[in-house]
Formats: sequence, C-alpha cells, structure tokens
Amino acid sequence: MNADELNPYASPKSLDEPAQNAIPWEPEDKIPPNLDDPVTIATYAYPGEADLKRMLLDQHGIQSLIMDGEVMNLSWFLSNAMGGVKLVVARRDAQRALQLFEEHDNVTDARARVAQTLPPITFRCEECNAEISFPGHRRGKVETCPACREYVDVPE
Repeated sequence: MNADELNPYASPKSLDEPAQNAIPWEPEDKIPPNLDDPVTIATYAYPGEADLKRMLLDQHGIQSLIMDGEVMNLSWFLSNAMGGVKLVVARRDAQRALQLFEEHDNVTDARARVAQTLPPITFRCEECNAEISFPGHRRGKVETCPACREYVDVPE
C-alpha cells in the first residue's frame, strides 16, 4: 500500500474521478432556482453599496443576489479586474428594480437638497459655554465642540 492510498484527501487519479471523502463545494453566489434568467442590473465597487440596494429590492418583494461580494471583502483590490460587485435579479424583475432605484435616488437627492437649504444653527456648548455654529443639515446630530473638543448634541 502506498501513501496515496492511505491519504483520504489525496488528489484524484483523473479529473473524472472525485477525491475520496471530498466535501462537495457549493459557491456562496449560487443562483437560487427561483431566480430564473438572471441579469446583472448594477455593479458596485464595494459590497456595502450593493447590499443597500439589495435591501431596497427585498422591501419591495424583488428577489436579488449579490455576486462576488465575498471576493471583494477579502481582496478589494480585485474589484476592477472582476468587474465589481454585481447585483443580479430575474429578467422579469429588472425593469421594476431599475425604476425603484431611480425613485429612491430622486427621493434621496430631494432630501439632500432640503437639508442643504436649512439655515445654520448657533448655540452654546454645555461644557465650555462657547458659542458654536453648525450647518443646518447637522440638526439633531452629535458633533464635537471646536473649542473644548467635547461631544455636543446639536439642537433640532
């Protein structure tokens, strides 16, 4: 008996023959059976960006899948070479998904425009009593006092 016969993880003798005790490998990006005729509707540089859009689709009942997200988390520098992180939906849902993205982007842009038009807010720091001012869109947030470097709650 040679060493290869004793090793349960030895390479197969041919490509057609599976290794003994081999664990079947399933990619995490495996396309689910109910995602028929999949199409990529968007690509992103980072998995987090794709995940936000995937959650939007989930809220509206559109099943989607993120492809190559795990690779980008481990080897972000490969993003351009691999074509980025892909968001995939069934072809029948692609048009509706793109419309949802456009509507969401329009609402987000409108909120950003409104936030930029709010007047600056001026108040006194609770710690050092210095008069401080922040842009209007920072209302209700936590900032750092420029005088004493303590955290302050910006009033609404």
